[in-house]
Amino acid sequence: MAVCPEQLSEFLDSLRQYLRGTAGARNCFHIAAGRLADGFTFVVYEFWETEEEWKRHLQSPVCKAFRHVKVDTLSQPEALSRISVPAAWCTVGRD
Repeated sequence: MAVCPEQLSEFLDSLRQYLRGTAGARNCFHIAAGRLADGFTFVVYEFWETEEEWKRHLQSPVCKAFRHVKVDTLSQPEALSRISVPAAWCTVGRD
């Protein structure tokens, strides 16, 4: 996600809230964000138990709030990619 420099603070506050709120979701195995070298581009990685759980998460208040902030703070439309991985790859540390 490419963030407008003048909107960076608002985006970061919202991203932190999103990460905290999503990390606590029951069916989210892992969530992480990375900031690229330019300082204004971010990548968020989320690992969900099922596609249905991810789609349900998209309707959650924390996800909707983050989407609203992204509309005002991103300098270009967000790119979304997803892949399926074997469940065994996501179970390490989930006892």
